[in-house]
Amino acid sequence: MSDVILDQIRGIIQRDVNKRGLARDPHENLFTVCREDFAKACYSIAQTPQPAVAVVTGFFIPHAQPPCGETDGPLGAIFLARALTALGISITLLTDLFCCKPLKSGLDACGLGSSVLVYTLPPPTIYWTAFRDVDWRHSSNRMGITHLLALERVGPGFDGRCRNMHGRDVSEAMAPAHLLFEDAACRTPPLCTLGIGDGGNEIGMGKIPPEVIARNIPNGER
Repeated sequence: MSDVILDQIRGIIQRDVNKRGLARDPHENLFTVCREDFAKACYSIAQTPQPAVAVVTGFFIPHAQPPCGETDGPLGAIFLARALTALGISITLLTDLFCCKPLKSGLDACGLGSSVLVYTLPPPTIYWTAFRDVDWRHSSNRMGITHLLALERVGPGFDGRCRNMHGRDVSEAMAPAHLLFEDAACRTPPLCTLGIGDGGNEIGMGKIPPEVIARNIPNGER
């Protein structure tokens, strides 16, 4: 696929549909600072022999009535599963317990329920040290993962706390999946890590200078 086509696809993807303020500053914003990353991500997967992608998704909304997860991450994960599987690329989904049922229902609807694994992350306070040292490394090695992708998955801000788009702290409601991405760099060979988000508070958005997020996104300074 040519760079021209990838640029056209990126232009379709990178739009502020919900007016979040992703490009409030026309000169330096969440689109401009990582302009080349979309093509690099596509090339990385396409040029890897036998690529296997693990997608981490799920974003809990504790103040919703009733409390529940966001919908964009799971739907995006199902879309990726459908697209990548058709290309012969292995994919595994990782999420919290609150998001497992929607993902499995989506996979069943796509006819992928028996071929795509949904891996349940342990609760936020349970045995994360053991999970990182044993379960995650063992499982990821067994699945031959080459790429670890965060899709609309909350990550910590500069103060180490995870917050939603309103600036509310949701750290206690979310498993610290960002630690998996820290581990990815220590693997031999290291996993390629990718991040997809739309608010500056997701895993991977730490690549964007904090002043750019603060200048563009409401509550971005938090």
